[in-house]
Amino acid sequence: GGSGRASGSGPALLGHPQQQQQQNAPKPQPRNSVIRKIMQQTIGENFEHSSIPQMQSFVNSVETYCATTESLASLGKSLYTSTTMVFVVDELMRIILWNDFAIKLSGFGREEMAGRNLLNDVPFLVPPQTANALSEALARCMQGVPLTGTMLEFTKRDRSKLTLLTTCTPLLSNPAGQGMLVIGHDISHVSQPLIPPPAPAVQYDNKSLAGTPAISDHG
Repeated sequence: GGSGRASGSGPALLGHPQQQQQQNAPKPQPRNSVIRKIMQQTIGENFEHSSIPQMQSFVNSVETYCATTESLASLGKSLYTSTTMVFVVDELMRIILWNDFAIKLSGFGREEMAGRNLLNDVPFLVPPQTANALSEALARCMQGVPLTGTMLEFTKRDRSKLTLLTTCTPLLSNPAGQGMLVIGHDISHVSQPLIPPPAPAVQYDNKSLAGTPAISDHG
């Protein structure tokens, strides 16, 4: 049998822009397609034929790309550490992000949820009516229409109910394709319905009015 070990080039799956500067080679490292694309757009295929303005444009473009990447990483971190439940699904309703608060509220870990289809794979978490509501929300998001104020009920690991007031927004410009970002506020502790019926207040007012001679028996 084989040794079971893959002889790879190390952990650098994503080439860092600085790696190219460290390599003193006339050709760019092919592993980073984004940097190669920026180079082709600003310099061309070869460094030696580039002008100073082209080099400046290349450096500026790489810096912009790195800043954007850092910004997205920061955004991703804030979503993961948010104190509201946040999850993201792709166009097939498979989970591609399940944040820390989602784990805390639901009791289900990221490893259990990643890649699972919310409509089919996790009936222990998603009741049928919630699956229907999610399906409708995703259909709207696919058309670019957000859905705000939807109440979704989930079943936690301890079998208690988790009620979320959610905002479902389209996931735009995602390299992996279209999808939906769901932000949910836990309202499980709020007595249902959310807005108390006006009947008790109206009855109270009627009693007060009935005991007021000045306006009783007029009408």
